[in-house]
Amino acid sequence: MKLFISVQVLIVTAAVIAGIVIRSGIPDAGIASISRYEDIRNTHIDCTVTVDMVPDSAFTAFDVAGRMYDNSYSQAIFVCTAEDSLTCANGVCKQRITVDKQISGICPEVGESVELIIDGGLRRLPKEQYRFNSTLDADMPGEQLLTVLDMSGADYMKPGHSYLVSCLTREMGAVRYYGTAYGKICWLDFADDPDEFFYDTEAARNKAEAWKRKVLVKHGVE
Repeated sequence: MKLFISVQVLIVTAAVIAGIVIRSGIPDAGIASISRYEDIRNTHIDCTVTVDMVPDSAFTAFDVAGRMYDNSYSQAIFVCTAEDSLTCANGVCKQRITVDKQISGICPEVGESVELIIDGGLRRLPKEQYRFNSTLDADMPGEQLLTVLDMSGADYMKPGHSYLVSCLTREMGAVRYYGTAYGKICWLDFADDPDEFFYDTEAARNKAEAWKRKVLVKHGVE
């Protein structure tokens, strides 16, 4: 069985965690210096969350009638092209995208470049703050800092690739916010890309890929 074939460049320590990671004031330790996709690939990552470990609710972001957060937000589904522009902090990232097609909801205009706020991404936290830290080495001190990639089993969007995106949106003053819901997979690559999902088992990969095909067909973009 092939384990993490598509993500070996990213994973330095083969540890897997799941669940919600508590945020802290730990310094970003280089995370804030990320500005391009290649910076992610070159970052030391101790462990990642895989699709094996997330609940079924992680696969509901594209349910058109679904509520992703609360009633103060609307849902927007659109097609976009990812740009090579990132701004990262500890647990929140921004990735710039250009909208190619509106599908449903209050979407950016076609051709508009916007920043998609990603609730998740790279986190720098001590082991003791993980909800499921029992998956890590028992001899590891609780205060040991780890860099974790946590986007519910998904990778960042690759520059130049086309994606179907589902996100939350609402007006915030003079600007409109577009952001993903934590704990959900919110973008799907049109390409048959083995690096799109992180997985431990063949069953998890098959589940994620079958769900992806179903969603693309449902929204008429396959």
